[in-house]
Amino acid sequence: MKMHSKLIFLNALFSFLLFLTSCSTIGVKRNTLLKRKSAMKKKRNFFIKKNAEILPLYNGSPIGGDLLSTYATESLRLGMLKSGRFIFKPELKGGLLSSKQVLTSGGSRWPMILEKGLEHQLNTIVYGEIKDAFVRKKIDDMGLAKEVFLLAGVKIEIRVIDVEAEIEIGKKEIEAFVEDKSFEIVGLERKTVLAKRNSLLNRAIDLAIPKIVKFVGENQAAKSWVGKIAKIEGNDFYLNAGRKNGIKVGDILKVVLEGKKVFDPSTGAYLGKSKGMVKATVEVVEFFGANGAIARLHSGGAPAVGDKVMLY
Repeated sequence: MKMHSKLIFLNALFSFLLFLTSCSTIGVKRNTLLKRKSAMKKKRNFFIKKNAEILPLYNGSPIGGDLLSTYATESLRLGMLKSGRFIFKPELKGGLLSSKQVLTSGGSRWPMILEKGLEHQLNTIVYGEIKDAFVRKKIDDMGLAKEVFLLAGVKIEIRVIDVEAEIEIGKKEIEAFVEDKSFEIVGLERKTVLAKRNSLLNRAIDLAIPKIVKFVGENQAAKSWVGKIAKIEGNDFYLNAGRKNGIKVGDILKVVLEGKKVFDPSTGAYLGKSKGMVKATVEVVEFFGANGAIARLHSGGAPAVGDKVMLY
């Protein structure tokens, strides 16, 4: 009887231990899976902020004038900054060409804008046109007071240039509309009416900006970040990017030779630049200045001033 009870106890203990082991294995597998998913998510979300500039947008619509184009340009700048994927150089603001100059040049201004972009070490240039802006009004008379229904809308064509590839990588028309209902007193001053109209157009711009920022971000996400070696001193390579761009100490960057320009053999049209060959890798060891980093040779040949650096 005692032997039978002992066997029952041992069987129960063995089953309990087996259960604990299986739970532990499940826990390990689950933890490993979670860590793997977390690592993959971090890898997908890792990026270097790109140096960008916006050419003042051109207002080709009959209303709003320069006030509307300035509001749209600065709203887009703020939206791109808030996205956390772009940085702007304050000294460049308004220092390049305008969107109107590029759009009306028939392509003759392209070499100049690309040259300026490379000179100022930009990765992205955004430009475009407010192709349409309108405010439509419907009035219901009610004596001295009128019930006014307003519909305002904008259509913005936005274009994205990848400076390194020397090509336009995206073009899209984006629309946004806003409605308003209010009461208007007969004999309202014209300046009050204009202020109301401009306010509605600005609200339409505000609705368009997130769509534009998303479009710009999606087009640039697939393009590689590119920096340069600005100076060499002993074993130290001074890079033109640092904390603001999102570079971290310990990052390994590849040093790349200049790519070759590729043209369509049939039409002669410029297609872009090929990726250059890797000549070395460098490791970021510290930062300097407002937005610079110091790297040291990790492997390969000897980098030179002006060589491009990219994520490895």
